[in-house]
Amino acid sequence: MQTQQEKRTAVFRGVAASPGIAIGRAFHFDHLESQVALYKLSGKSHRSDEVKRFRSAVAASIRQLREIRRKLGRLKGMDPLYILDVHILLLKDRSFLNQVTSFIRTMGVNAEWAVRMAIDNYRQIFDRVEDEYIRGRFSDIQYAGQRILRNLGGVHRGALPDLAEGVIVIASDLSPADTAQMKIDRVQGFAIDMGGKTSHTAIVARSLEIPSVLGLEKITRIVKTNDDLIIDGSAGLVIVHPD
Repeated sequence: MQTQQEKRTAVFRGVAASPGIAIGRAFHFDHLESQVALYKLSGKSHRSDEVKRFRSAVAASIRQLREIRRKLGRLKGMDPLYILDVHILLLKDRSFLNQVTSFIRTMGVNAEWAVRMAIDNYRQIFDRVEDEYIRGRFSDIQYAGQRILRNLGGVHRGALPDLAEGVIVIASDLSPADTAQMKIDRVQGFAIDMGGKTSHTAIVARSLEIPSVLGLEKITRIVKTNDDLIIDGSAGLVIVHPD
């Protein structure tokens, strides 16, 4: 087995999203958007029960975001709480809610699959938008959908488990709510596959003064939990196994 000293140092360049230096061990964060299974519902009563299950998951999602917002309201420097308000509004959007409900009732599919279908419909709409900034706002719909899927799956937990020391979070993507909630936990920095300077995740990270590099594309496939890292959020660099 290789020791930490025997592992070769590697440097990766991404988007300098939030300035500062962080040195610590990596922690892989799984936002739990696992493959969504499809199953068919038989009978009107089963479909009605599935609609109720969906609405219950939406209500739980709204409560969770409001609780995160309440806790973060006490943190100095946490200005962009409006981003969480945007996600709460998306969870209340009648067009989205009616679309998911319609899929469940007319097609007889489970709530998870109906949510995925609705998100994919929005993806097609946003992909046709020429403005890059507006096109990038599709991620907010994804984040709202991911939280519903978590609650449909019965997952109730904080952003991170209890940690003995600060970590540098490695993830394919992070929602602004997860990013903000991690301020409460022990997080020193972020190294993320996706995102850019104008993403809401980057805005939250800058507000919380957490060094972050986004747009790394494949960092989650290279870095393992407990790997030593240096994050340079000003230069957009991640150093893995620094000597």
